[in-house]
Amino acid sequence: MIIQGLKSFFISLKHFFTPLGTLCLGMIFGLSVFFPTLIAAVRELTDQLVSIAGDVEFDPEIFLDTAFDAVTRLDWSNPLAALNTVIDGEWLTNTFESCAGAFFGDMPALAESAALAIEECITKIVAAVFVFFFFVVLGLIGGYFLLKAIIRHNIAKRALWKYFLASFLDSLLSALLIGVCAYLFTLWQPSALFTVLIALFLFGLVSLIEAYALQGGKKIPVNKVVNGKNVLLLPLTNLLIFIISLLLTGIATALTNQFVGLFIGLSLLEIAFLVSSMNAEAYVKNAIEKLQTQKPQKGES
Repeated sequence: MIIQGLKSFFISLKHFFTPLGTLCLGMIFGLSVFFPTLIAAVRELTDQLVSIAGDVEFDPEIFLDTAFDAVTRLDWSNPLAALNTVIDGEWLTNTFESCAGAFFGDMPALAESAALAIEECITKIVAAVFVFFFFVVLGLIGGYFLLKAIIRHNIAKRALWKYFLASFLDSLLSALLIGVCAYLFTLWQPSALFTVLIALFLFGLVSLIEAYALQGGKKIPVNKVVNGKNVLLLPLTNLLIFIISLLLTGIATALTNQFVGLFIGLSLLEIAFLVSSMNAEAYVKNAIEKLQTQKPQKGES
């Protein structure tokens, strides 16, 4: 089972660019909304500040250059942390107010009006950031379902009615599994590690029973699928797949940066999760195929 599970994972890596592509597509759609909104909001802000300044000397270019300098002074060797700071509404507000303070600092009335204009601008920018992440998440979800369809077709194809049956069984058994683990935890909180081990055992058992119901039927004896060895090997196989995914993500991050590592890691973990969720069915399907190829040989002998 371990060899087959790892083989399925490495074969599925050929679809690595599927979730990565949909994620990037989501980013493109998000950026197509974010940048025009950002430019329009900043342009409107500078126009308002010019109007507020009146006879007071105010240079929009100096204002924007000062704000840009604040962005470039961030630690971009850690791009995720830097981006998290840039899209933070409070940081943007403080930065813009500091830039405006160079012109209106000693004029409270003008500074107050400028602060209101800045607040309106930041609200629009934060809304654009929200839309951007909405499209990114949409791309991630779209990639997940597209990749799921591809991987399922390759390693654990099943009929439409089995899809609905599996969805029902997954919901029912997952709720039951979570309930049992939560009950054990409430009985004895220090038993968290024991509860995790029980959960892994039950996950293997439940997955194999479900896989047999969906793929096995009368094609293979139940004890060939649901047995102690397979119950232990299935979670171990899935654990190894996730460890390999994390190692590959760590290597990619070390060779590039956290931003690139994040994208690579998301794609790898999607593949790892999908392969792990189908390992039991793939094992049953493969066992049936082996059994069917052995029968004619026995008949000939």
